[in-house]
Amino acid sequence: MMIDAPEVSQVAEISATWLSRVLEGAGFDGAEVVSFTTRPVGTGQAAGCFRILPEYSRPRAGLPRSIVTKFPSDDEASRTSGASAGTYAREIEFYRSLQSQLSIRTPRSYLAERDESGGRFALLLEDLAPADQGDQLIGCDAEFARAAVMELVGLHAPSWNNSAMLGSNLVSYTSVPERARGIMNRIYRVGLPHFMVRCADKLEKDEVALIQRVAECEELPSEHPRLQARCLTHNDYRLDNFLFVPSDAVATLRVVDWQTYGTGNPMRDVSYFIGGCLLPELRSCLERDLVREYHALLCTSGVADYDFDTCWSDYRQASYHGLMNAMAGMVFAKQTERGDRLFTAMAQRHARQIIDLGAGEFLL
Repeated sequence: MMIDAPEVSQVAEISATWLSRVLEGAGFDGAEVVSFTTRPVGTGQAAGCFRILPEYSRPRAGLPRSIVTKFPSDDEASRTSGASAGTYAREIEFYRSLQSQLSIRTPRSYLAERDESGGRFALLLEDLAPADQGDQLIGCDAEFARAAVMELVGLHAPSWNNSAMLGSNLVSYTSVPERARGIMNRIYRVGLPHFMVRCADKLEKDEVALIQRVAECEELPSEHPRLQARCLTHNDYRLDNFLFVPSDAVATLRVVDWQTYGTGNPMRDVSYFIGGCLLPELRSCLERDLVREYHALLCTSGVADYDFDTCWSDYRQASYHGLMNAMAGMVFAKQTERGDRLFTAMAQRHARQIIDLGAGEFLL
């Protein structure tokens, strides 16, 4: 695949002429931008995010009133990390190559370009303001949980054992699964001492004991090759990566943050969301029914080789994915007060999920 370097990859390089061409290319005929203003969005630690407010020579209904852009971070360390880890390139390829093949709801892409290295890119997306971002610390109710779990079918079913979608090196976070499992184990063991110092005193004794026991395993249960079903997985499917868009009926969600997707067992996403985004009392009441409804929708969406007993077993085994992400946060995320609260909540909720599900049998 030929990859051309983007003409623009920093907000200072944007011009009205370039923006007009982008919108024309996205299907907005006659969208002539005469001027625009930009405003930063978020902290810009991983990427430079801005909101563009265009002014048109001939304003009309249907033209975007604002656009969200993502460019490489101004911080050299973050920019180098994003390029070398492939996270920039992966997100661009999602919007450029995969989004149109999936039915999971995401912001519309107006432009997705990158260079060969992935260090120079431009991503222009539909602005969903005034959408509300989810908050994993608060959690969600049964209605939102059901909507989020069913939305995953739009990612999993179209990519189910689909070699054309799953074959790209950018899709898989590594081309060597055995090495990937080894990396996950090492990250877990590096993160555990930090977790014990910063967070462990907030958990029950049986939860801490389980978390420590996982570090002694040869491989994490959620990474075990026994999980044979393969499809695209988001890998960080949680409330903080959802935008809830107001509507006349009920708010609809859009899924964002496509920098860490890969291939894996679908129950990794399902178990991670249910275990981490529902408070334990609600989760224990809902999870089996949610998984059963997800499985039924998966089957009616064309998946024919996945019975419910296997699905439920995979769900239980995949519950360890949340512990892995909590320990990874201890290693890679900049320490903040909210970050420590988040990783504590993740570890506590997923440890309790594993205990409640009797999933200790998967520890090797």
